Amino acid sequence: MSASAEKAVAAGRALLRQNRDFRLVWVTQGLSSAGTQLLVVAMPLLVLALTRSAAAAGLVSAVGTVSVFAGGVMSGPLVDRYDRRAVIVVCESARLLLYSGLGVLVLAHAVTLTELVAVEAAGGLIWAPSRAALAVTLARVVPSDQREVAVAADEARGNAAAVLGHSLGGVCFALGHSIPFLLDALTFLASIVGITQIKTSLAPTEDSCLVHQPWSAQLREGLGWLAAHRTFALLALYSALLNLSLGGVQLTVIVLAGAAAHGATVGLVVAAGSVGGILGAVLAPWLIARLGRLHAMLVAFGGMTAMIAALAIAPGAVGLGTAFAMAWLLVPVTNTVTTPIAFTLIPDALLGRVGSVLDLLSGALGAAGPLVAGVLLTRIGHLEPVLLAIPAALASVAIALTPALRTLISAPPTQPARDP
Repeated sequence: MSASAEKAVAAGRALLRQNRDFRLVWVTQGLSSAGTQLLVVAMPLLVLALTRSAAAAGLVSAVGTVSVFAGGVMSGPLVDRYDRRAVIVVCESARLLLYSGLGVLVLAHAVTLTELVAVEAAGGLIWAPSRAALAVTLARVVPSDQREVAVAADEARGNAAAVLGHSLGGVCFALGHSIPFLLDALTFLASIVGITQIKTSLAPTEDSCLVHQPWSAQLREGLGWLAAHRTFALLALYSALLNLSLGGVQLTVIVLAGAAAHGATVGLVVAAGSVGGILGAVLAPWLIARLGRLHAMLVAFGGMTAMIAALAIAPGAVGLGTAFAMAWLLVPVTNTVTTPIAFTLIPDALLGRVGSVLDLLSGALGAAGPLVAGVLLTRIGHLEPVLLAIPAALASVAIALTPALRTLISAPPTQPARDP
């Protein structure tokens, strides 16, 4: 890396460390994410302990996924309509009550499958607005010239929370079935305290007339903005295609590793992905500063495509874990390039609504990934990763061959786009 690039990244990180509100957002998101990831492990274990049915565990997990997806569609208008701090506090308070109540029921041996399904449904719907509000809050508290470094730090936070949450979920459940849910409630309490200490205003920038608009009209505004800014919409579409490939990778790794190793080793292989994500978040600003945004983006897309396909020939658990970690190491690079573009190009007043449409697109394709991977694994076995990599490969080629996209990525805007 050139000395100037290294100095620029180091200066950006130094400024972020001095940004009190960013530190609070980072910690708040980290606590909330760790609590959520803790539930990813603890909830299926609780269902299995209660019913001894993998199908029931799958049902509860599916309900949670669908509820987050459904809640996300309505979250954009919500976070554009109301003060984002209030949205976070209300949602995190509701999650605190929900999961502490579940912990008490588990402790009293009074929980049933029906209640777990209800909790997952309610929890997903409540979490979606909080997640959306926290995501756009980052744009409010960080100056535009520091957003690349901030997004990379946020990527590291997310992967670290996944490692911590997944590890604590299993350990805490082994100590006592109610402990993960009670601990989860405490993370939401800490999150509430953190968000209330932020000094930057998180109130909406538009006037109160937005309150009187129908939700459907507000969602159409988000869709309309994307339709009017087609180059950015193409970038979002190609990123969603990448999500289709990435969405099926974890199931692929679990199935292929499970055929070659025992359960504990499979867990380590999956954990390698999060470790790769943490390392990638640390390296992303340096890689972007060294190569430039466009070349870093193309290297990341191409590298992820190659690593996904390489799972087909990876030798055993070690090979699978290495390819998986390398693929996830490059994910923060793409997010560190695209997220600041979105924060700058999309007006603050529309961040929530446009974000809802983007989440709908990327979430739908990402959710389809495991289904596609499962079908392909059943039909063609170890060759499945090669076909799974095709959407990512198409997205890589499309970005490289589209002049408007190359321009947008190479020289991102410095202010919100004006409507045509």
